Amino acid sequence: MLRISEHFEYYHNDHISIFQKIENWEHYFNLSTLEDKINFENDEEKNCVSISLYRNSEENQYSCSISSSYYIGLDCFPNLGANIYIEPKINNEEKQVNYVEMLLESLKEPENFEHLDGLISTKFNEDWIEIDNHLQPLLTPFLIAQFLSVVKDLVKKGLKKSYYEKVENLSNKVKGKVLVGQQIKQNIFKNRYTKNNL
Repeated sequence: MLRISEHFEYYHNDHISIFQKIENWEHYFNLSTLEDKINFENDEEKNCVSISLYRNSEENQYSCSISSSYYIGLDCFPNLGANIYIEPKINNEEKQVNYVEMLLESLKEPENFEHLDGLISTKFNEDWIEIDNHLQPLLTPFLIAQFLSVVKDLVKKGLKKSYYEKVENLSNKVKGKVLVGQQIKQNIFKNRYTKNNL
């Protein structure tokens, strides 16, 4: 997995050394597409990260250019198939920004709700991305939030209700709708007072 920070190109000059940390990194230079990008919610104006790979086959040299913007998170390049995790730019070995705690703190104030719409995007229809164990606690609240959003949409639309029609002549029980006409013909006229036509 490629692991970079937001505004990566401003803080790092040697992009290929970061890219070489990916398992089987040379494989990506043999693909037909050597450029890829990820846009937030597929909006061209909301570019999260882009990558360009270059290979000089005569000198067997590799280079790449990676640029990222203000977006953080976990995703997969659609054409290259490489997974990427973009973390806050001020993260380092000594200090880690807890962006989940910051988000949850902002959700405590109701006046923030109108500004937070479209803040998170979870792609359930795409392949799963395996993450490192240290990232799991960070991403769990986002998955819960997305699940609750889907449940909210289902509740708004309503679930499909359907009944199976079944007509029976039951003994001493009333379930469902009593068919009065059939009850009189089949049971009352024949002196069967213990049966109910439903």
